[in-house]
Amino acid sequence: MTDLTRGRTLLLAVGAVAVAVLGAFGYLVGVAISRQAASFDLYGVPISTAPLSMAGFGVGLAVVVLGGLFVAAEVASGVDAE
Repeated sequence: MTDLTRGRTLLLAVGAVAVAVLGAFGYLVGVAISRQAASFDLYGVPISTAPLSMAGFGVGLAVVVLGGLFVAAEVASGVDAE
């Protein structure tokens, strides 16, 4: 296994763990906040505070942020190889 492959595998594993943790955290936030408000607005878009909805929001946010970082790392490794 090359260093590049090992680094990608490690980055994907860390990303998967982060997505799972943020999904669980979102679920717990949803359990706690759903008793106080049925929804909230995020830039004009209503988002339900149900536990599964908040877990999905946390997972989606983590995937977008970590996906952007993964793409940046891929671009940087491609530039470094040249």
